[in-house]
Amino acid sequence: MRFSFWTLLHFSVNMYKPHFNFLPGTTQLRLQASSEAAAAAQQAREGGSREKLGIGTPQKVEAAARGRVRALGGDPTDRRCVLSQMEVQFGLYRGKTFWWLLTHDPRYTVGVLASHEAEREGGDSSSSPLMLHKDALLEYARLFEEVTSALADKRSRDTESEGERLVGFGEYSSLTYKELYKSSDPQTSSYRRWVRDAPVKNPGTLSAVPPQHILLQ
Repeated sequence: MRFSFWTLLHFSVNMYKPHFNFLPGTTQLRLQASSEAAAAAQQAREGGSREKLGIGTPQKVEAAARGRVRALGGDPTDRRCVLSQMEVQFGLYRGKTFWWLLTHDPRYTVGVLASHEAEREGGDSSSSPLMLHKDALLEYARLFEEVTSALADKRSRDTESEGERLVGFGEYSSLTYKELYKSSDPQTSSYRRWVRDAPVKNPGTLSAVPPQHILLQ
C-alpha cells in the first residue's frame, strides 16, 4: 500500500477532516464537483458499471480502512479516521475513500445521503451491506457541521418540491399536496387526517413516506 508524500502530509496534519470549499463570504458549503471528481466520474462511465463487483461486507471494508489509516500514520482506533478511509462501495466513485468523496464531490454525497436518511426515517431497517455502508458514510458526514447543514437544506428543498406536486388520485386529485394541507374546508381536513393516520403498508419504500404537508396538522 503506497501513498504520495502529499497524501501522507495532508492526513498527518488534517487527519479525518475533508477539505471543504465555501461560497464567498459565507460558511455555506459549495456543492460542486472538483475537476478530479469530474474526471473520475467520466472514467467510470466509460468503463461501464462496476456494481457487478458486489458490495464488500462492513467488516472487510472497515478492516481495509484501518490498514490505510496505519499506512498514513494515523490512529486505527480512532473511529473518525477509520471512517474517513473507508472505500465507497457503489456508484461512480466506487473505490474512492469517504474523505475523497466529501472533499471532491459534496453535492453527490449530500444527494445520496438525503435519500438514505429519508429511507431510514421511512422505516427501512434493512441490514444489507449497501445500507450499512451508507449508514457508515452518513456517520462520517455527520461529523461535520457544514455537511449536516447542507443535508438539512437538501431535505427541506425536497419537501417543498413534494408540496407542489398534484395529489393525483381520489376526490382531491387536482389539488397540490400543499393546497390539501392548507385547506380549511371541513371535508378536506377530515380527508387529510385520514391520510395522515392511515397505516403504512410498505415500510421503507418511497410510497410509505407521504409529503410532510399532509402529515402536519
